[in-house]
Amino acid sequence: RSHSGRHRAEARCRPLHRAEQSLQKTALQTTFSGNFLALMGGGTVPQRFTLRGALNTFLDFRFETIRRKSAFQLKKVEARAHIVEGLLRALESADDVIELVRSAPDQAQARE
Repeated sequence: RSHSGRHRAEARCRPLHRAEQSLQKTALQTTFSGNFLALMGGGTVPQRFTLRGALNTFLDFRFETIRRKSAFQLKKVEARAHIVEGLLRALESADDVIELVRSAPDQAQARE
């Protein structure tokens, strides 16, 4: 009985030892191996990564993809805005053009 009591007292005094035992004897800590191999350099150079390196490379890729997509969408919107601006200008002067055509004595003069 005294041996068991002494063991408990030692366990209370060494919490790190107790944590190590818990990690070794239970599923609180799991390890697995992985081979992070990817093609880099335009898809021609195989390279081995750490987990951190693989995640950083993936995030760099995603940021670049999002930047390109945003730039593409911005160009499309700017082109459309240019067209809409031209249509608005034409609409503003449409009344003047209609009046000019109606006041022309014949079709030939109206087309000029």
